[in-house]
Amino acid sequence: MSWPEDTSNDLDSEPRFGLDLRDVDDICSAILKSNRGWKKPKSPLGISPIYWTPDLVTADGNACHIHVVERLAGHWTQRMKVARASKIKLSVAAPLVCWHSDETLMATDDLNAEPILLEREHGSWKIESYASVARLIASQKLLLKPESIKVLGLRLLERARKAKGPNPRGKFFEDFLAFLFSQIPDFEVFEQNYRTETEEIDIIINNRRTNGRAWPPNAPLILVSGKNKLDTVGTPAVTSLESKMDKRRGMCRLGFLCASGSFSSDAYNHELRFSVGQNVLVFLDGKTLEKLLAKPDKLTVEMEKLVIQAALR
Repeated sequence: MSWPEDTSNDLDSEPRFGLDLRDVDDICSAILKSNRGWKKPKSPLGISPIYWTPDLVTADGNACHIHVVERLAGHWTQRMKVARASKIKLSVAAPLVCWHSDETLMATDDLNAEPILLEREHGSWKIESYASVARLIASQKLLLKPESIKVLGLRLLERARKAKGPNPRGKFFEDFLAFLFSQIPDFEVFEQNYRTETEEIDIIINNRRTNGRAWPPNAPLILVSGKNKLDTVGTPAVTSLESKMDKRRGMCRLGFLCASGSFSSDAYNHELRFSVGQNVLVFLDGKTLEKLLAKPDKLTVEMEKLVIQAALR
């Protein structure tokens, strides 16, 4: 493969979003101001066979590409893939309008790059960094095309299952679940890993449509608990989620208990024994999650069916 010298800029050959080279300089300045660890590179990265000068770098070898056009072009992703293979940690900074591209989101996730959201505010750029593309999608309510939901969803689920150690396994599975629920138009992810003085909630969802579907009416909060375990998920997980739902002052009557693997029979039996109130608890095991991703164009309808089935169980 031939690697041309990196003398071009994103803006040289792609459609623009009303941005020019001065905007790129302003973005660089804003990122430098928000995080003193970044600096402008004095020379290209010394990685064979590529010739790439990132927009910003850090002293410990991180690289940031500023993306301000319609799509993340192939010649940039190829450079970043080689950099990633050399253990360089990547970031992609882009205005919100650029993050509305499925192609850009998929490419950035494939690079395992951290996305940085740029928003112009009162004539200057506001910077917000995200730990993953999944968190950016969930936070900004970016609705993807059905095929992108399927491909990215399966990728995120597989990544969570392969993760080593309890913290990475929990983090990656939460990211997957936040992404999945964010693709239901009625739902907005309010927060991930929400902590109070006494408890931790994996995902809180704001239900924007409490009438017209099978979601419990007049209950705008939905709680999601994720368990990324090799063995089956048992009764304690059910009890914990039920307790958290009961403490939400009547604003939560729907909860999803999700497992990357499976649930024990005791978990189902325990939920049945105590299903005498108004709360609805939906079990989503690994196979069910895969089935939901297999029909991404019917995600909301299929999820509603699962809620109805749980209420009638």
